[in-house]
Amino acid sequence: MAVIEMVRGSLRPGNGRSPPFVIIGLVIIIGILGFNYWGLSTLNADLVSQVKKFEKDILKCSEEQKLLNDDTESLRMAVQKSRDNNKELEDIKEQHVAEIADLKSQIKTVEEKLDESTVALDEKVKLEAELEKQLKQLKEENTQLHQELNSERLKAQELASARQEAIHKQDPIKYSHGNKLPFLARGLATKGHLPTLSAGMVNHFNMGLVGLLGHNAPIIPYDPPDAIRNKPRFSVVDPPKQKLPA
Repeated sequence: MAVIEMVRGSLRPGNGRSPPFVIIGLVIIIGILGFNYWGLSTLNADLVSQVKKFEKDILKCSEEQKLLNDDTESLRMAVQKSRDNNKELEDIKEQHVAEIADLKSQIKTVEEKLDESTVALDEKVKLEAELEKQLKQLKEENTQLHQELNSERLKAQELASARQEAIHKQDPIKYSHGNKLPFLARGLATKGHLPTLSAGMVNHFNMGLVGLLGHNAPIIPYDPPDAIRNKPRFSVVDPPKQKLPA
């Protein structure tokens, strides 16, 4: 303690002197502090500059982040729209697949009906060919029958003519009026029968018509027995009765 007091006493201004090593120490300390201050000031300036640069970078990154967020939102909306479009396309695809399946079923049904129609048409064509063949055969048979019928008719006409001539030769007076009844011969032919023969080829003698001549032809009624006849205006058979006065 005594030494400290002595040092303190020696440093007092009243003594009139200061030790040189103390001044040198103070100068050194002041220099060190100044150098440290200058270094810290420089470091602070660098740090402030870096902080400003970082702030600019952060602002730029924020703007880029905002742009990226906008782009991301646009992409998200585009992806959502694409998903919706894909869903619509899937629905349309399923609808088209169902329509195609339905059309295939209809085509299959139409093909089956076409096959059935083709088979039926082939059968009809075969049947038509067979019918045409039968019709041709029937026509040939009909032609042959007509030829045979004409031949038989000619033979019958020749036979009837020969018979009529033979009858006239046997009794020419009795059969003198036989050829004067052409309208009776016309009545012998009806629909579906053979063609009408001439009066000279048919023996139509009737004993009841002998002597009944009028205009070179017999007078006979044309109406059938059951025909309805009008009542005569007067009759000589049943004269009207006259009422006697009372």
